Amino acid sequence: MPKSVYNRSEKPNLVELPGGATRRSIKPGYHLLPIQGIKRIAERFSYGATIHGDEQWLESTEDRDHARAFCKEAFNHMTEHLFEMSNSVDPKTDHLGAIGWAVSVIAYVEDLHECPWTEL
Repeated sequence: MPKSVYNRSEKPNLVELPGGATRRSIKPGYHLLPIQGIKRIAERFSYGATIHGDEQWLESTEDRDHARAFCKEAFNHMTEHLFEMSNSVDPKTDHLGAIGWAVSVIAYVEDLHECPWTEL
């Protein structure tokens, strides 16, 4: 029989839920995210996929120098969408979806490299 990878003599710090159930930790409140924001970000990812291909943006995330250049461009696009939205430029464009896309991919890169994108 394979040996357990868990050391059962060490008790983790548990969080007790109402009713007595326990968990190792409380996860972020994903249920609190408004579906409208998630939908607009998903639509932006889908829009990009029709032009560039599914998950093509990932090609520039592994190498640190490439990831920094990618994040810099995503940040610049995000900033341009913010300025256009605040000045009512091209109101038919989903600027919030584009901003959400940029925030999502920059957060992905920061998690992947375990540092702010500006330090890559």
